[in-house]
Amino acid sequence: MRKHSGVAQRYAQALLSLALAQDKVALFGLQLRDFGELVASCADLRRCLTHPALERAERLGVLDTLLARLGLETTLANFLRVVLVRGRFALLASMVASYEGLVDAAAGRVRVRVESATPLTPEQHAWLRALWCRRVGREVVMETALVPELLGGVVVSVGGKVYDSSLARHLARLREAILRG
Repeated sequence: MRKHSGVAQRYAQALLSLALAQDKVALFGLQLRDFGELVASCADLRRCLTHPALERAERLGVLDTLLARLGLETTLANFLRVVLVRGRFALLASMVASYEGLVDAAAGRVRVRVESATPLTPEQHAWLRALWCRRVGREVVMETALVPELLGGVVVSVGGKVYDSSLARHLARLREAILRG
């Protein structure tokens, strides 16, 4: 799990406690992630919900309208209202990641992010997943991302460590070696 602010971690832990009490861990996780992706994908919405120049009541009105349209679970919607009222909405992405990390840890899973220049084939995906399952000794949740700048190879992030076997990194090392003579 990536390092997240202590504040985001505490909010995520509080939400997880509520989710466990209501037996809605998966539902909260899915809805929270979808909501976080929506906010991250819309710069105007993000600014509207986080901009200090807007009155809190205005920001809360925007959030309430959005929550009504999305139909989020009541406890999760109330959690998001508290986050906004306490001026912590800018930490939403970290809260989402922290919540997922806490859920994964409780379930004995580890999240592995694989960046590649081209889409992974199903065989490559399965091979990498099996490799990392053996390496970490736990179930792996693999997230993939396309990063054309890598040129080839992959960059794997797991547990705060980065393993870079990309062609771009190899070329950079070769360039450094040539420049050193």
